[in-house]
Parts: sequence; structure tokens; C-alpha cells
Amino acid sequence: MTQSTEDGTFFQPFRGLRKDSKTGEMVYQNPGGGLMHVNWIHPESRYPEEWDALWAEQKKSADAHARGVQWQDPYPARAGVNFTHMSFQIMGYGRKSLEDDVYSYFGAEWEAGKDTWNESYTDYAMTLFEPAFRDGGVRSTYWDLSFPILFDDLLTGLAYRLPDGRVQRGYNGWNVRRFMMRLYSLQADAGLVPGGNGFHSTNAYLTVAMPWTDAVLDGERNWDLDSSPLDWVDNMPIERMRSMSVPHNWGVPICWMANMESKTPGKADAAKRTQGQWVWMHDTWLNPYIPQLNRMPTAVLDWGVNDENTVYHPYWRNLFVTCADKEVPVSLWQLPDRVMLGVFNYSKDKTKDVSLKIDLDKLNLVPQLPWQEFVGVRDLDKDEKEPPSRLDFYGRQLTVPALKPHTGRLVGLRLY
Repeated sequence: MTQSTEDGTFFQPFRGLRKDSKTGEMVYQNPGGGLMHVNWIHPESRYPEEWDALWAEQKKSADAHARGVQWQDPYPARAGVNFTHMSFQIMGYGRKSLEDDVYSYFGAEWEAGKDTWNESYTDYAMTLFEPAFRDGGVRSTYWDLSFPILFDDLLTGLAYRLPDGRVQRGYNGWNVRRFMMRLYSLQADAGLVPGGNGFHSTNAYLTVAMPWTDAVLDGERNWDLDSSPLDWVDNMPIERMRSMSVPHNWGVPICWMANMESKTPGKADAAKRTQGQWVWMHDTWLNPYIPQLNRMPTAVLDWGVNDENTVYHPYWRNLFVTCADKEVPVSLWQLPDRVMLGVFNYSKDKTKDVSLKIDLDKLNLVPQLPWQEFVGVRDLDKDEKEPPSRLDFYGRQLTVPALKPHTGRLVGLRLY
């Protein structure tokens, strides 16, 4: 959790830095020695008698921040530094409380194999989270390093002895699932559902726990663009994206990081644009690490795609719009009187004049009153230098010209 110091600056205690309220000293080490990466589910104090007052004080800042931002954008209202958000690591980086008397009793069970998330710890954690949500103004939680882990310590309850003496190891996934279920329920009681919980997991989702989270952050990989000719689409091909990165597979939005470096001016920005356009094809829109494309474009919002009645048809089961060129996947977002197409050139080296066959009748885009209605076409996201898309209404053909390699275009069609 992020704490404000007396001079108005901020520090993050889970990075290993805190101020002891009784001694005034900055503390870097835990009682057992070693660097202290704090994972506290309570205010920045080791003294429980101080927590109620600290929660009350932090709630003032959290509520003020949320009031000032919520009307404009609900995302930063929950993710701001003013005590609205708490970050933890599921795996490692220190225990999740500094109550020494509690750990003297449960520590052996909780620490066996590290972070098993067993029933007694889950019960304990809920007693800490409840006042955070109720009294402290905390509106969201985030769990780092969320991936399946094997445990071989028999004390964890996740491993057992085989008849021949070997130990059968087990994962903690179901325990994490039960923890997330309890946390989600607690957040629901506090009016924080949906949108109150997420975790980070690169290429190793804890799928068993995902139904009880609101988002997953993926993509923590550094890309040295000058050392390889492969771009983001090469490394995240259709097979990978279809199986792991479509929100509709798991019911959880996937957010993406974009850690790209290049000595060539503009190269990283271009690579991030490629990444963003490819991610959009899979109906993921909030990607805070892709600066140019981190949100749904204004034109797409104006088009109404964010409406709760929108139906997403991914490119592998889009029956309304087809392309004879197998290197051109087409996703579709459908509303009663309009659609949006995501058209992507999957070819690595060929610019394409894309011709699409579109079933306007099934999409309800055929005017019933020809003298009053017509079908309009609008490019919602394209480079200004690219030629516009064109519709042959009677031939039921949509042309997207000069689509560059590994580039996408968003095209809207609507009945006026």
C-alpha cells in the first residue's frame, strides 16, 4: 500500500521501507533478518492498537481522491496512490502481516513451503481485509506473481507420502481460488464488485482462480527490438492469443504490458501500436502499459461499442464477415443498428488490399425505407495516410485498401 510521508512524497512499503511509529526509525529488515518486502494487509504499523485510527485517517484521503476522479474515470479512482489501492505478492516477498504473536502460533503452518494460502491463513486475511474495505477506503487489490507453484512439504497439506517413500507434490491453485472467492465476497459486501480485484501472471495464468478476479495483467517481458526481427505478433501468434488471451475464454479481461526498447527513434512506439492493434482484435481495451493505445479510442466509444448489448464475434467464429485471404482475420462487434470490424493483416511482409464479404442482411444493415435510410462507413482507427475503407452495398463487399503488414484497422458500419 502506498503511504504519504510528512513532506508530501510517497514511498511503497512493500519495497522494503517503512517508518516505525514508536521509534521513528526507517525499518528495512524484518524481525527474522533479511530485506523486508512488506506485504501487509493493514496500515503501515506493526502495532494493531494503532490500526483503527490509521484506517480512519487514510479513508479521508482515499475518499477525497475517489470523489475527485470518479466522475472522469473510474479506473484511477480505484488505482490511485491515495490509499484506494493495495498491492501484494501471492508468492514470496515477506509475510502478509507483522503480528508476531499470531505468527508464533501459525507461522510453521503458513510458512511451510511459502504461501500455501491454506484455510487458516485465509480466515486470518479476511479479518484484516474487512476493516480495509469498511474503514480504510481501500477500493481495489492487486496480486503480483500469480502462477501455479508446486509444494513438497507435507505440512502444507498440498503434498503426501507415496507407498514407496517418495513425496507426491501438489499445487496451491485450489487454495488460491478459495482465497479469491472469499476476498471477492468481502468486496461484494463492501460494494466494490465488479472491478475490485486483479492479479499479474505472465504466460502462466492461475486459471482455477480467475473466475474470482476482475482482470489479469500479462506480458512482463522486455523486448529488445534491435536484437531480433520478430515483433509482438510473431511472438504472440494466433494460437497463443486464442488459447490464453481472449477475455471470453475465462471471463476475465486481459491487460498487457509493453516493455519495449530500441535505439531507433519511434521504433518502440510503432511496435507498441502493432501490439495494441493485435490485442484489440481479441476484445481487450484497457492496457495501461501501451501509452498510445491504452484505452478504447474515442471514436470507438462514440460508436457505442462499450454498450452492454454489444456482442463480440472473434475472428475464428465470425459468420457475418469473411475473407478469402486466410492471412486476414476479422473480428466483429455487433449492435442492433451498427457493427464495428477489426481487420488485421497477419502477413509479416505483404501490404494487402483487403476484400471482405459482408452479410448485411443478417447484420440488420439493409435499409427498409430506401428513401430515408442508408448505410454509412467510417474508419474509426487508421493512419491518416492510409486510404479510406469502401463499401459496395449491392455487391456486399467491403474493401480495406493498403493494409500494411502486422497492422489493424477498425471500421464501423451503421444504418442511418
